[in-house]
Amino acid sequence: MAYIVSQGSVANPAKQTYSVVEATKTHAKNTLKFTEALLKRLPEVIDTNPAKVVAGIIKIALQIKDVCRRSSIERLTNYST
Repeated sequence: MAYIVSQGSVANPAKQTYSVVEATKTHAKNTLKFTEALLKRLPEVIDTNPAKVVAGIIKIALQIKDVCRRSSIERLTNYST
């Protein structure tokens, strides 16, 4: 059973309606992309010192987050012009 979450306006409630299943698929896809990007760059942080490994993983995660933020901002600015 798919539950419907509505964020539409009173005039057009179906405009922004999406199901929980669709939202879950979107989140799963984004999680998979993040995990793939992290695993591709993981060999760069291999070290004998565990603190360096943790710091490297955090650094990679923040870089991936920044790239995603920049690309979403670029999409928004390109779409609005």
